[in-house]
Amino acid sequence: MTARDSIVVRGERSDIFELLCDPACIVQWVVGANRLREVDDDWPAVGSRFHHAVGMRLFELHDVTEMCRCEAPALIELHAKVRPFFEARVQLRLEDLDGATRVTMIERPTGGLFKASALIGRPALSLRNRISLHRFAALAASAGCGARSRG
Repeated sequence: MTARDSIVVRGERSDIFELLCDPACIVQWVVGANRLREVDDDWPAVGSRFHHAVGMRLFELHDVTEMCRCEAPALIELHAKVRPFFEARVQLRLEDLDGATRVTMIERPTGGLFKASALIGRPALSLRNRISLHRFAALAASAGCGARSRG
């Protein structure tokens, strides 16, 4: 079960790449993310992580997302975790479109309870990702996400 969704975002690929690499920005546009808790000092180096909270404050889950590949300004691959419910490999591919950038999000669940529900999993994942990409495009069109938070 893999979900693949794309959106065209106004802006140069290098600028869009920087926003997509910013954990403070990621927790603003990814549906389900609540807040950023901490970022490794060497982010976005391969193997570095950011720590996030998912859910509502009284019922938060704390987990991490790890950088697996970072090839500026074309590709980001993350291992996102919200255990015990979800683990996934997420690729964000960027393509130049003359003043705009196509962002393609490819998400493949790798573990957790969500992966077991294949019948509803892919449509639900694709809907979540389309909403997330639209939120990202709106955020990128505003002033961006600001400086990266460290805790």
